[in-house]
Parts: sequence; C-alpha cells; structure tokens
Amino acid sequence: KTPKTIDGYGSILLPNSYIAISTDIANIAATYRHGELYQVAALPSMPDGEGNIVLADTAGNIFDEVNYSSKMHFGLLKDLNGVSLERIDNEQPADNLGNWHSASEQVGWATPGLPNSAARSISTDSESLISLNSEVFSPDNDGFEDQLEIGYNVDEAGYVANVTIFNAKGLKMRTLVNNQLLGTSGFWAWDGLDDNNRRVPTGIYVIYCELFDLDGKVKKEKKVCVVATKM
Repeated sequence: KTPKTIDGYGSILLPNSYIAISTDIANIAATYRHGELYQVAALPSMPDGEGNIVLADTAGNIFDEVNYSSKMHFGLLKDLNGVSLERIDNEQPADNLGNWHSASEQVGWATPGLPNSAARSISTDSESLISLNSEVFSPDNDGFEDQLEIGYNVDEAGYVANVTIFNAKGLKMRTLVNNQLLGTSGFWAWDGLDDNNRRVPTGIYVIYCELFDLDGKVKKEKKVCVVATKM
C-alpha cells in the first residue's frame, strides 16, 4: 500500500502528549469531547472489519504496527459504528489482542486527542507464576475494570500455556488460552464472556493455568476472581 504523510514539515510532538489525526477534524470536534486535533490531506484506508496500521518515518523505520479486527471489540457490543478500539497499555506489545478494548460508552465511545478511556498500566512482574490486575472486575464497558488481565512470569522462554476459567461449581466456562507458546513474561485478558460469547453470571471464578515444555517440566497455578455487577 502507498504510505501517507502525516506531516512533511517536522512538527514536534512532546512526550506524554496526545494528538488525533484525521482528514475531517471538524466532524470529530462536533461529535466527541476531544483534545488536540491535526488535519491531514489523506490517510490510508482503514476498513472496519480488519486491517493493518503501520507508523514509520520517512526512511521506512517502523515505530509501531498493529493488525486489527472488529473481533477485538467488547463482545457484547451490538453496534460498533463510531466506537474506537483503544490500546490499553502503550508499554505492552501492540500484537497482544488483550491489550485492546472498546472505548467506554461513558466518554462517548472515543477520546480523540486525549488519553484512551481504557488506558492503564499492566504489570507482569510477580513472584507467582500468574498474577491478576484485580480480584474483582465488572465487564460492562464503563471504562473501569472492564476486563481481567492475567499476567504471567516464567524463568525461561519456550513454555506452552493452557488457561481455563471455571465457575465456583467447577464447570468450565471459557478456554482462554490453548497451547500458546510463551516468552518469559506477558499477559492474557478475560472479558467476562464464556465460550459462547455470553456474559458469565456474577460470582466467583477460578483461573487455572498450566504450563509445560518439551523437557517435560510442568507448572500449574490457580487464582480466584469475582465477576461483579455495578449497582
């Protein structure tokens, strides 16, 4: 595909600042609460269903890249029109599907030129095999603890992971990870949905993680979380 130039004059974007780039900033300003907006003449085609976005300099050095899909949105949303797909933690890899979430309804489904409504820091540092960002979460897309991040930390790369979620009665609700090859650290995300893309009932759930490698080493750990409903 033919790349599009954002700025041919070398404007400065300071650290920890935000800007929304669009071919129609007037429409964005009229639709959303927004921060700084920047008008450009053209942008690459970005189909709603799926696509690839690359950010690079004029020498072709790639700063960031993501392959996106509408399946990365919150599973209970029926209408995705006008809903932004937001990166949660800029320090975590863009190719981790769990690092993306739909913008919150409470902010109008987008925050152009402002911090993402889903933004937060995801820690994968722990002495345990797996760790949870919170023991309680509420998958209602209000922008606060909408999904459960499950961090992992192992002594060496090459483990294969299976992660399964059970309810308090021991019934399997979700196969979250199936035979996934791991690095030494990272995370997975559970959106509170079961294998049939239905929201699980409010209650206690068990996260069961099993890791194994080609040498026969096996690591297992369980964590407990609560799926809550906001009153």
